[in-house]
Parts: sequence; structure tokens; C-alpha cells
Amino acid sequence: MKKNVGGIDKTLRIVLGLVLLLAGMFAPLGANLRVLALVLSAVALLTGIFGF
Repeated sequence: MKKNVGGIDKTLRIVLGLVLLLAGMFAPLGANLRVLALVLSAVALLTGIFGF
């Protein structure tokens, strides 16, 4: 499968994933928002790291 994520997009996804990860871990959020932030951070980090 061909990778379709460019350099800037890759960097932005990794930064967004880290911000969401920190928000999910340390921000005073409800349980549902915490889970949502952690799931979105995982998706952003994985797509940023692997380029898909």
C-alpha cells in the first residue's frame, strides 16, 4: 500500500497526538472525553509515525 502522508502532515499529526495524549492524561475531563482524547491521540500518533 502506498503511503499518502507528507512531511508536514506527519509532523502535525504527531504533535496533535502528543497534545491529545497529554490532555487525556492530565486535563480535568469527564470519563467519556478522556477516552475520546486517548483514542484520537492513538490514531493521530500511529498515522503520523507510520504514514498511513
